[in-house]
Amino acid sequence: MNKIVYSFWTQPLEERWKEYRQGLTLEDMVQSSINCLYLSVLYAKKWGFEVEIVTDLESAHYFKDLPVDKISDDLTFIDVDKVWTKGKILAISKQTRPFVHVDWDVMFRKKEVADIIKQCSSDVLIQSIDGLDFDEETRGYNINFYDIHYLKLMIDFEPYQSDEIIRTYDEVCNTAIVGFNNMELKDKYVSNYLKCLKVLRDTHWMDISRMIDQYSLYCAIKSTNVKVTEILPEKEHVQEMANKIGYTHFSFLSKYTSDVQHKIMNRIKDEFPSYSYLVTPKSPIKNRIKISICTVVMNRFDHLVETLEQNLKAVREFNGAIDINVLDYNSTDGLEEYLFSQDWFLSGIKDGLIHYYKNYTAKYYHRTLPKNVIHNLAMGEYLINIDADNFASTSYLMYCLTIAQHEKNFFLRSPGGSPGGAIGRILVQRDDFRKLGGYNLKIRNYGFEDTEFTLRLRKLGVRQLCAPSHLCIDIIDHEDKLRVVNEEPRKKIKLNRATEDSDYENKMIAFELYPNIDQEMEIELFYINYKKQKVKVYEYDTSAHSLDSAI
Repeated sequence: MNKIVYSFWTQPLEERWKEYRQGLTLEDMVQSSINCLYLSVLYAKKWGFEVEIVTDLESAHYFKDLPVDKISDDLTFIDVDKVWTKGKILAISKQTRPFVHVDWDVMFRKKEVADIIKQCSSDVLIQSIDGLDFDEETRGYNINFYDIHYLKLMIDFEPYQSDEIIRTYDEVCNTAIVGFNNMELKDKYVSNYLKCLKVLRDTHWMDISRMIDQYSLYCAIKSTNVKVTEILPEKEHVQEMANKIGYTHFSFLSKYTSDVQHKIMNRIKDEFPSYSYLVTPKSPIKNRIKISICTVVMNRFDHLVETLEQNLKAVREFNGAIDINVLDYNSTDGLEEYLFSQDWFLSGIKDGLIHYYKNYTAKYYHRTLPKNVIHNLAMGEYLINIDADNFASTSYLMYCLTIAQHEKNFFLRSPGGSPGGAIGRILVQRDDFRKLGGYNLKIRNYGFEDTEFTLRLRKLGVRQLCAPSHLCIDIIDHEDKLRVVNEEPRKKIKLNRATEDSDYENKMIAFELYPNIDQEMEIELFYINYKKQKVKVYEYDTSAHSLDSAI
């Protein structure tokens, strides 16, 4: 397989991501998508592939300077609706000899993955075979079993009833990369897709695009005796395998963050300097979110329902320059149910001012893991940790914004003498947070994680500034036992209290500037939108420098 085909169709972008794009404009998303395609194409040509881009008339001019073999505008007149995979299927249907279709957010960074593709003699090549999600309430990265079940019921009543589609399968093909040596199988895949599209195109309560794409191919494969090659066949060590062969696939919204975009543009400038002008003249990706509040909560219902509503009122004063990101770490106290019954909370999500994530598997509270996850998901230029028992007043947020606009190379924390519950308030530039890998994952229980993080910031050369004390006193006071009640029970208490004991032990951990380099911990996470739909974000990798290694 020596030919790579890309499909780039701009029309469905806004509809596809409108509920999750967190302040990004359509122009931001289009330019970010184009930058991804630039780097993907340049890597493909570096490894000697023939490249074709199938796009629309509006976008064709973006690619005229790329070293591609063919550009067509065949996607111009496709009917615009939410089924964004139609452009991909049209591009695939037009191919008459062996080829590989590659999504534009996929990159081949090393020759190893290019060789796998070129040497593939199987009937079909895919990224992987993935299992279905059996949680009826989730909609996201994995294809949902109940959506597939609905599809099969609909197909069963059509005049062109297809036995292979209505059979019970618990898996689908991940078609981020999909290639064919067997062109009859390609045609069968396209035919299955069109059958599914016909019966589901008026379905508005679920995103059918990826489902019918990935399930259609799996059905075609299962109905024939064909040989399949998976780029990532190992389910247990996917990230490790991908890094080893140099395969990158940016999932969900990660490709639209300014951090990833800057790395993509820098990679083009460094590895393909003769094409650096493609990204240099463009306006930088502007992020209208200046500060992201990051809050982690586990079974602190009484605190969060009080502070979050007041914090949202304060945030509304800043016209989108500040947002709130909440990670509910498997609370079992009814927090999710209550919040999603409140109009103020739902309007906060709908207006893009609250972003609510939840993990449903954590048994005990981890002091730093969920903090790192929510800080990495937040899109603000600056990130501020606000605990569930803290109020972020309008005056405090105005001070943070003012400092961020006038100071450089700094982090802001509460001053000495602040209430104990306010010690964790740390405003940090997102790039500095990423450089250090976030909070120390070796600190699992209460104590010292905030101070340890600020020590590393100072070792990095970042200046420490302190907020005025009167801006950091608005907290909910409570007993110390609440700070550790959700943590894994300690086997032995050396000092008088668990909080003191834990803090003492954490201070004994050897100092490292980058303590998370060898720490690979994952968390299953769902984003919940204002319609109360759960969208699986991804198995979030918290290993340090994972973003750098990804691209």
